[in-house]
Amino acid sequence: MATILLSDPEHDSRVVLTALLEALGHRVVDEIDSGKIDAAVIEPASRQAMTQVRHLRARRRDLPVICVSGRRRGSTAMRLDPVIFLGKPVPVGPFVRAVDAAVARTREPSVAAA
Repeated sequence: MATILLSDPEHDSRVVLTALLEALGHRVVDEIDSGKIDAAVIEPASRQAMTQVRHLRARRRDLPVICVSGRRRGSTAMRLDPVIFLGKPVPVGPFVRAVDAAVARTREPSVAAA
């Protein structure tokens, strides 16, 4: 189980994505001070989501980020070097694979630890 920050201003998106993430066995949080966060799923058009990711990345540069948006892929989102950028409505298969990849990336030993 991983702890995943979900930051999306759209209620319906949060409900669907939370259900998917919890069905995969993950803990979903919406605050960055909720303990150790393993990955983030964000709406990059949200100022709050971008601020949260900047704060988390200041502590952990390699934090995996998945972008989900109803808007076109923009340079701001791509600067995050996301695991994937998915449009809304979010396709379940690619989303699940991206979450699996993000969590696997979190569990890999870091070069500094080796």
